Amino acid sequence: MILYHFTSTTHLPRILESGYLKTVESNVSLKREHAGPDVVWLTTKTSADGGHGLQGSAVDKTAIRFTVDLDKRAVHKWKEWAKRQGSNEQVMDTLSRAGGSASWRLTTSQVPLEQWVEVRNMATGEVLLDREAIKRAIA
Repeated sequence: MILYHFTSTTHLPRILESGYLKTVESNVSLKREHAGPDVVWLTTKTSADGGHGLQGSAVDKTAIRFTVDLDKRAVHKWKEWAKRQGSNEQVMDTLSRAGGSASWRLTTSQVPLEQWVEVRNMATGEVLLDREAIKRAIA
């Protein structure tokens, strides 16, 4: 299943050095941190237009796009998953106001280099890593 993860140029070097997209806060609760399992936030949208909860940070979290290929059994639709984790309607409505929530997907596992398809600078369109460069990095 092809999905997308957006991040900042500030976070990019650490991601490349570690070789994986790490799990972060799932926002199941707005009152208690890490109330649910940590996740990697993903979207079905190729563009960060429409919000996706990426605005309002000190860094531009729409600058870099990772294209990843994940087993669909490891991917969850955000709203259904959040309900199963005990999130309430108020929390889900608050997060949904960021825009694009129908496209939100997540996985509870880190996403290793082996599952990356491409890394692209969205401002310039430059492909920073393509599938062949990723294969070489793995070898």
